[in-house]
Amino acid sequence: MANNLQGDEMFEDASDCCWNESARFNMDSSENGCDKSIDLSRLTNKKKQYLKDAIIDKNGAYSYLGDPIEYKKARKRLQNRESAVRSRQRKKNYQETLEQQIEELVEDLKDASEERDKLKKQNTQLLSENNVLKQQVAYF
Repeated sequence: MANNLQGDEMFEDASDCCWNESARFNMDSSENGCDKSIDLSRLTNKKKQYLKDAIIDKNGAYSYLGDPIEYKKARKRLQNRESAVRSRQRKKNYQETLEQQIEELVEDLKDASEERDKLKKQNTQLLSENNVLKQQVAYF
């Protein structure tokens, strides 16, 4: 779940319904009171894509023809929201990796402690046996 910029609404995923690629705008019509003549040959591919796509978010629908400044702000909000979702996912993956490493290290520590205790016991037995053998040699 991703928060929006204000933090008062929750979004399932930043990609849900934010880009409305089916919303196409007729550049010859005077939609939203805009009667701008656009020379398509002079536009970059990015701006041509802007003309085709509309952004729909909690604040409304934005088209590049209607208000380029608001469109760019809405686009930036969308990009920030998507970036926040990716950042939270990276953080979650990193945390899960660290937790897994902790579990593995705890298990290794447990195994090493058991091995140490086993070797201590064996060392004690060997020292005891060595003392007995030394006493037998001294006796003979």
